[in-house]
This record gives sequence, structure tokens and C-alpha cells, in this order.
Amino acid sequence: MDWRALARGALWVVGLSISLAAFSHMRWTAQQMGVPLRTALGWDSFLAPFFAGLVLFSAGLAWGAARPWETAAWGILAVLFAWQAFVSVRGSTRGPR
Repeated sequence: MDWRALARGALWVVGLSISLAAFSHMRWTAQQMGVPLRTALGWDSFLAPFFAGLVLFSAGLAWGAARPWETAAWGILAVLFAWQAFVSVRGSTRGPR
């Protein structure tokens, strides 16, 4: 069994799962609070886990990329998503906690 391939696949699948779970939870929270979904998607309580999931997704695809430019592109996206997650965690002032 190729454990490295399994880890690469698991990394991006877990990342997308986290992002989807964050979206699903925020949709439910917005519905319960009577807030439009568009407003809730701007809350830091959604953005931090959403971008953290996208970091894992990008890292998994960067790890499994076949060409150097693909690795660089996914790596740059991972860094940008990590920055967005950091900003959302640091400035968590918007939305419910």
C-alpha cells in the first residue's frame, strides 16, 4: 500500500470536508438567527474554518502535483488561504462566536 498517496488524498479530502462543514454550519446558523446567508458568509466565525480547510486542500494538491509549476501554484494558494484564516482568527469581531 502506498501510504504517501493515501496521506495526500486524505489531506485534500479532509480539507474540503472542513470547508463544507463550515459552510453547512453557517447556513444553519444564519437560518436560525434569521440573517441572510450572504451576511453570515462574511462572519469571521465562518471564514476562519473555511479558509483553514482550503489550506489543507491546497497543501494536499501541492503535495501530489506532477509538475513544479503546479506545486508552486497550489503552494501559493495555500499561503494565501493561510493568511486569510489568520486574519479571520485575529480579527474575529464579526458574527456570533
